[in-house]
Amino acid sequence: MNRHHKRQQELALFELFFEAHWQHLYIKAFKFLKNKDQACAIVQSIFIDLLQTKSFKEDRDWERHLSGLLKNKVLEQMREYLAIDKSLEAKGASADVLKTATLDMAI
Repeated sequence: MNRHHKRQQELALFELFFEAHWQHLYIKAFKFLKNKDQACAIVQSIFIDLLQTKSFKEDRDWERHLSGLLKNKVLEQMREYLAIDKSLEAKGASADVLKTATLDMAI
C-alpha cells in the first residue's frame, strides 16, 4: 500500500470519527460557552489536535475522552480571558471597558 493510499484511508477514517462525534461535542461546548462561534472554535481545535496526533485511531472511551478534552479547552480559554481582564484592569481600564470585554468573550 503506497503512502498516498494510506493517507486517504486515514482521512476517510477520521471523517467517520468526526461525523460520529462532532455534534455531541458541539452541543456540550455550547452549553458551557453560550456562544456558537466559541463552541465551534473549540470543537474544531479538538478535532485538529486529534487529526494531527492521529490519536483518533486509538481504542478508548471516546465520549469520556472528548468530554475531558472539551473541559480542558474551556478552562484554558477561561484562564486566557481572566488574564486579559486582569491585564486591562492593571492598565486602569474602566469598569465599563472590562464589562464590555467580558461580555464580548461570553464566558
